[in-house]
Amino acid sequence: MTDFNNELVKLKVKAGVLDRVNCSDDENKQFASAVKSGSLPDGVYQHTSDGNPVNQFYRVKDGESSMQDIEDYAKLKQMALLEENTKSVVSIKNMVIFFVVLTVLNLLGSLAMVVNLVSAFS
Repeated sequence: MTDFNNELVKLKVKAGVLDRVNCSDDENKQFASAVKSGSLPDGVYQHTSDGNPVNQFYRVKDGESSMQDIEDYAKLKQMALLEENTKSVVSIKNMVIFFVVLTVLNLLGSLAMVVNLVSAFS
């Protein structure tokens, strides 16, 4: 399998398009020694932690996703992100309203103090 195909499978797993099955402890030991000797068997991938490979491996479940499945997944993911962004915008709007009201109340309080001081000296 080419590096491109390996990267594509890893990206699909990361995006949730493909499911992975973790290998057993015995398989992990076997594949760790295979990595030291040079390469992994086809269909076996190495877990990474912060970009560094670790001695844990996984296989991708059989069943390739069709292009339509991937497009549907991408659309649903975009909709979920849009909904999350909408919630963020509503929160920001509410914070702006809060601070505007707080500022107006502060200005009204300051105005009342100035009127009180002017009337005291008049």
